[in-house]
Amino acid sequence: ARQSGQGQAIVAGLELVIHEFLNVMAREGVVPVESVGKPFDPSHQDALQQIETSEFEPGTVAAEVLKGYLLNGRVLRAALVVVAREPQARPPQN
Repeated sequence: ARQSGQGQAIVAGLELVIHEFLNVMAREGVVPVESVGKPFDPSHQDALQQIETSEFEPGTVAAEVLKGYLLNGRVLRAALVVVAREPQARPPQN
């Protein structure tokens, strides 16, 4: 609806519902786990895969596939993440 420019009322209504839902969750003690750019923490995150990259330090979360949440400091749902690892030297191709 955003891309077509039509249905602005629907978009505004859904954004309001999402905003209010997140406010209620925060009042009840549910907070999102911040993952990207931080060291991998197996107590709060599940690694789906590793990628070779020089953009992040090895062992750092490079991407988040599914956001995790804490409820009063305890894991409600672990974040599903992609963890960076050091690029490996590749043999020359002939």
